[in-house]
Amino acid sequence: MSLVGGLLVVVAAWLTGRALLPGRAALERSIWEESCLAYVAGCSALVAAAMLLTWAGLPFGAPLAWGLLVAGAGAGAWRLRRDRAAALRPAPGSRRTHLLLGALAAGSVVGSLVFPLNEFDAILHFALKGRALFFGASVGGPAFTGVLGDFGRIMTHPNYPLGIPFLEAFSAHAGFGWSERWVQLPLAFWSACIPGLVALGLRPWGARAAIAGALMAACTPMLVVRDLFADWPFNLIDAGLGADTMLGGRGDLALAATSAAACALLLRARRSGSLATGGLAGLCLAGGVLMKNEGMAVLVVVAIAQGIVLLLPGPRPWKPVAVTLAAGLLLAAPWLLHRTELPAIAENYAEHLTIERLGAAFQPELAEQELFGHRAFEESASAEGRARAAVVAEYFATEAFDLVSWALLWPLFLLAVPLRLRPGSEDRRWLALVVLGTLAAYALILLVTPWYLPSLRATGIPERLMLHLVGPAAMVVGAALAAAAPADRAASMSG
Repeated sequence: MSLVGGLLVVVAAWLTGRALLPGRAALERSIWEESCLAYVAGCSALVAAAMLLTWAGLPFGAPLAWGLLVAGAGAGAWRLRRDRAAALRPAPGSRRTHLLLGALAAGSVVGSLVFPLNEFDAILHFALKGRALFFGASVGGPAFTGVLGDFGRIMTHPNYPLGIPFLEAFSAHAGFGWSERWVQLPLAFWSACIPGLVALGLRPWGARAAIAGALMAACTPMLVVRDLFADWPFNLIDAGLGADTMLGGRGDLALAATSAAACALLLRARRSGSLATGGLAGLCLAGGVLMKNEGMAVLVVVAIAQGIVLLLPGPRPWKPVAVTLAAGLLLAAPWLLHRTELPAIAENYAEHLTIERLGAAFQPELAEQELFGHRAFEESASAEGRARAAVVAEYFATEAFDLVSWALLWPLFLLAVPLRLRPGSEDRRWLALVVLGTLAAYALILLVTPWYLPSLRATGIPERLMLHLVGPAAMVVGAALAAAAPADRAASMSG
């Protein structure tokens, strides 16, 4: 029944999202784009509702889980009947392209389910909370708010958000039991959805831009595994407690999918003025906050980027932008308020972000040895005798030009960043600001983190952070291709 339960949650999430989508006339899309968007929006809605109700004191038992699933699925089924006469647009690209995208999507889903939960983050940061939810623990009780118990540590990171644990607990309730493999089923579609979301955002720039951006995202090896071709096929078939496989029960791909959805919807909302589209973008931003702590950084940077472009010459669609940001903050508020009651741990970056520590990050050796707990048995030549700031910069630069992991995504993104304030480049500008601003925020955190940098590098930092921005980076590249080919804009798909 666990497999059936996971499938029920997948269908219910898709129907929930389908109920929330703007009309097909207000937000033109193909069935492919609609399906990808509905799934990510539906997952965001389910976890936002679950967070609100459990924060209010309700236990996440079978009645609550089934109630939310049935309500969302019922609303989606009604919406499908109502929209039967509304026309869908053709999907961009040729049949061969669609077959390639379908094969990559199917491979990512199968790859997510090859093994049961077997990675450190997936088990101890997320699934442990999912099991606690399934077996009746209150989000305000000691199982979630305590760091230490009679038998040692209870939660490795109490302040990690509950989006993924909620999805896993939904699956366990729907399947009448916990399965280390099948609770991952709702988490298996993030990589498959991202290309369709990129195409949705780029639809106003034309078919060529939309399919180019989608292929750029779909063919990024990091959406599957780090250094995909370095140890092929052993890095896909070796289970263990490493941090190589991106697929599965960790939070990075979930945040990548919600960020792609939010940016795509905000692109469309700014152009159409649709407040409903802006509100859905806010839901996806809140979904990112509920999937991973870095989702809050994405939301803040999106707000700053919108503020900057609204102050510059050009269109000022402030209403959909305001609705997006207000919806994002409002829907994420239950988690953010709950988080203030959780115990602080070593990764309390607000506490570490001081002038002294930032200054120390630019001093050779001092940052590692005196302020950040340098451990002798983790000596690394890459950090020895150098300032932490130089090491962080090297990590990001090395990763950006690692073609084995990223193909041409980051070099093309850097070439596509609009350096001049040209009319019509406003959307590329704020998308680029979102990507660059979020990377800058991540780099700032690495400057003050109490963790030893070579240890973080071994666990996939910063590439796991850069993964969050695959969608908006691919959209910048696709929009730049359209700007370089004016003839394609004449055949633009309307938005």
